[in-house]
Amino acid sequence: YTAFRRLHALGMNIENPVNLKPRHIEALVRDWWYVQKKKPKTIQNDLSRLRRFTTMMGKAGLVRSVSEYLPDVNPEALQVKNVAEKSKSWDAAGLDMVEIFRKVDEADNRLGLMLRMELAFGLRREEALKCKPHEQDGGTCLHILAGQGKGGRPRMILIKSQYQREILDYVKKHVPKTESLGWPYTVRGKPASLKQNLTRYRNMMQQLGFTKKDMGVTGHGLRAQFAENNALMHDIMPPSLGGEKNQKEKEDMQVQLGKLSEDMGHHRLCVMSSYYGSFKNS
Repeated sequence: YTAFRRLHALGMNIENPVNLKPRHIEALVRDWWYVQKKKPKTIQNDLSRLRRFTTMMGKAGLVRSVSEYLPDVNPEALQVKNVAEKSKSWDAAGLDMVEIFRKVDEADNRLGLMLRMELAFGLRREEALKCKPHEQDGGTCLHILAGQGKGGRPRMILIKSQYQREILDYVKKHVPKTESLGWPYTVRGKPASLKQNLTRYRNMMQQLGFTKKDMGVTGHGLRAQFAENNALMHDIMPPSLGGEKNQKEKEDMQVQLGKLSEDMGHHRLCVMSSYYGSFKNS
């Protein structure tokens, strides 16, 4: 829908998706790059969605690679780097987490609770907003319920350290038993939707300076920090902290890395390289 609305704004009033032509895709990509200044990864994701959509319409091959639409752009500038080359954690950025949480709590206690859960359990932003800590506390684990995680998949995150238990207990003390961590009401006092909460979260993070430009970190960096901490609790030194690939027997390493991936809500080990680098490159 976003793509077609943009095409209309560009003067290409397509009424039937079947009429989508190569020139329309090219116009979109060039608009994304030159006008909207989207990042290569965002463009790749948008093209992937369009590719699936047009294939379902019977137009496989209509959507080509991004470089074919931007021949005048250096190919290196269009490459998406999925492997972390250095730690993305807030610790690595030199931030004082005690001072950070003090600052956040003063601005908005709910946001402080969400960030604590992201740090302790690697929750995604939406998972933190939907989290009902009283309901999801399984004693030895935190349950991510069906419909809360990416793709709607449930999972269990084992509580492996005292600090995880302390953070979960702290969060439970500061939120009513039946409520999720997301703001129940908007700033105008009306019931808040998930979309409104996502926007409020993003705006507050920007206002507090948690951006690459201001502090060199994003909220996702807390999830990366959890990935590193979780690896350490499995006796694995992640590449982002200087770890090498031959730390354990190959089979044992694969089993342990699989557990780390499951805790993050992923089923492919290769995805973890975006959080703490690749053991192949270490």
